[in-house]
Amino acid sequence: MQNKTFDLVRRLITYKNKRTFGTSIDNIQEQKNIYENLDFTNEVVYKQGWIGYSKTAAYVIYNFEKHISVADIGCGTGFTGALLKLSGFESVDGYDIVEKYIETSKKYYNKTAYCNILESTLPRKYDVIMASGLFNFYCLSAKPAKNIYNSLNDNGIFIMVNPADPSYLKDHGWLDQSYFSTLSSSDPFIGRKTDNTTYRYVTNIMKKM
Repeated sequence: MQNKTFDLVRRLITYKNKRTFGTSIDNIQEQKNIYENLDFTNEVVYKQGWIGYSKTAAYVIYNFEKHISVADIGCGTGFTGALLKLSGFESVDGYDIVEKYIETSKKYYNKTAYCNILESTLPRKYDVIMASGLFNFYCLSAKPAKNIYNSLNDNGIFIMVNPADPSYLKDHGWLDQSYFSTLSSSDPFIGRKTDNTTYRYVTNIMKKM
């Protein structure tokens, strides 16, 4: 089952015609079905060399004081939280929809909890909200932008890693949403690799409008 699920994830990621897999976009149940049966740490982080989490963590480490409040949405198995904890950040919480990830990652965060950001805001407001894996061709569109906006303090910052392909922002509503403006975007970086494909991403730093 795990190999079958991982194959689905790989196909979702590599297939160029996003409309073929359109039912997975903003479909929480389908996302849960995929990730509940995926060994994310081994299959994505180790085998594919996923580094998106290090980009969001690095921006926080180099640009903010350690006392700020941080939320990691789609925290997965906790790599971002681990980096921030090692760097001395005092108030970092993790949120996910997959119970096994919430349990696995709790040692890296002040607290972890279930949150479907499509349907609700976070239970408190934060200075910084990070998302290093949620916003991709096969995961989420800009639909949660309002809930993220309402989960940030005044002058809060949203840090998002997303595909470098400009069609992601265009086709998934980020250019049309009215909650965030982009402060800066990183140069494209190689986020991970499979046998046949190299995937490039960017880090977008956004402020509330």
